[in-house]
Amino acid sequence: MLNKFFSLLYKLLIKCHRAQSLKNAIQQGMKVGQKTKFVGTQVFGSEPYLISIGSNCLLTDNIAFNTHDGGIQVPLISEGSDLPTIYSRYSLVGRVELGDNVFVGTRTIFLPNTKVGSNVVIAAGSVVKGDIPSNIVIGGVPAREICTIEDYYEKHINNLLIINNTNLSLDSKKKLVIEHLLK
Repeated sequence: MLNKFFSLLYKLLIKCHRAQSLKNAIQQGMKVGQKTKFVGTQVFGSEPYLISIGSNCLLTDNIAFNTHDGGIQVPLISEGSDLPTIYSRYSLVGRVELGDNVFVGTRTIFLPNTKVGSNVVIAAGSVVKGDIPSNIVIGGVPAREICTIEDYYEKHINNLLIINNTNLSLDSKKKLVIEHLLK
């Protein structure tokens, strides 16, 4: 009974933390379009005002938006500077921009100076940097084009799991998923 209570309390605290993190990023200037959905936890970094996310995007769990690169400190130190003097004083910064209708898979990392077009699927675990055109699927480290959005649709349209009732119990959903996989 006590374990169940603490488990519920933990889930509630995580949910509150996620909501507060998103709220803080928006208050600090992050732009988010209409009907965009955040699932799980995202890290918006220390300059969320350099992040813009379009409309109808779906951002899944453990996504990191990096708008600065402190790695420049390594060559500065090798040239004679010391870390306490340069830490937090020297950095490379850049925007991260997502177009409309972008799906971002779990554990994706965005690096500074990244612009993603519209109608893009980003595979889980990708590291995204630079200009990404519209209407493609990307993935990998570094992220590269896998296929067009049209090819992705054609490949998967006949294998969709369709859930007409979004209020299914866990057992009912489990049964539906397993039946779908056995087809």
